[in-house]
Amino acid sequence: MLYRRLGQNVEVRKLGVTYGKVEAVRDVSFAITPGEFITLLGPSGCGKTTVLKMIAGLIPDHRGMIAFGGERIDHLPPNRRNIGLVFQNYSLFPHMTVSENIGYGLRMRRWPADSQAARIREMLALVRLEGLGARKPDQLSGGQQQRVALARALAFQPDLLLLDEPLSNLDAGLREGVRTDLRGIQRRTGQTTILVTHDQEEAMVMSDRIVLMNAGRIEQIDTPEQLYSMPATEFAARFTGAGNILYGVYLRDGEADRICIDGLEAPMSVSTRASTVGPPGSPAAACIRPEQIVVRARNDVATLEAFWPHALMTTGQVIDLAFCGGTAILHLDVPGLGLLKCARPAMEVEGLRFSDHVAVAILDCHLLPRGE
Repeated sequence: MLYRRLGQNVEVRKLGVTYGKVEAVRDVSFAITPGEFITLLGPSGCGKTTVLKMIAGLIPDHRGMIAFGGERIDHLPPNRRNIGLVFQNYSLFPHMTVSENIGYGLRMRRWPADSQAARIREMLALVRLEGLGARKPDQLSGGQQQRVALARALAFQPDLLLLDEPLSNLDAGLREGVRTDLRGIQRRTGQTTILVTHDQEEAMVMSDRIVLMNAGRIEQIDTPEQLYSMPATEFAARFTGAGNILYGVYLRDGEADRICIDGLEAPMSVSTRASTVGPPGSPAAACIRPEQIVVRARNDVATLEAFWPHALMTTGQVIDLAFCGGTAILHLDVPGLGLLKCARPAMEVEGLRFSDHVAVAILDCHLLPRGE
């Protein structure tokens, strides 16, 4: 029967490290519950891999505290932290078979031989590599090698699994399948996990929560749904989706939040707002996701108004149109607002062409503090 690793609480408090005059990580704090899948997300150079290495013990000279189950482990060397680590280049031993790679950590921990054999069989079944235990790594595909690396990291029952951009070396088609496999394995085992990636889609699909980092610090910690629908800052809004950011002034209309966008006469309704937005009258930014913009042929304004009577109505011109399977991506030139990105079902905009004039309805937006 598959061992279910519930593990312990993991706490990271005020981590920081400085290289010369550069503060690579500053005051990074978060906690993980047993069995949770957390992703450190952010652009290259934001400090996410540095945080991972500090947790793993690969960067010992740092500030702050790391604890498992309430006990500090930041003073321990890497080999005594009971952490499984999967690298982006797999780091399999080329002279060993698949089974020998998976059992390496068990041998180092002096598991009994019969327990090692049983655990290796269990891991091969878990990652769907039964019958391939005698092969060498160079006889496997990239996706299979990644699953061997994952099985090796899970075999000795770590308190925490760290994944350092494990899918970055896979092609796009294979990446999606391995991503699904990895998340499924994590759910079945209940293994507490931290993933590092710069891929927004990867983070959204796989995570229970996302720690979004920027310039060495945490920008926002939230579930994928909340991070996308309610970003706290302009950086969070832009990084988690191709959002349109418009600027204006925050208004309060009775119980409703609204924003008067620069360049438009009519104020626009707001569905949600970040907690850091100031009082009414404060400068603000509106995050409009591409799917919140609807377009129709220019003479079809009546249809838009009938379906979305509370939307902000305007007009624009199609300056770019790309079909991506079932979705069409349009770039619109809207007078007073500039360029807006719109994403609609392909069938909905069938017949529209480059340079067409269209009616535009902006259905909703999320309010942000301006200048963050």
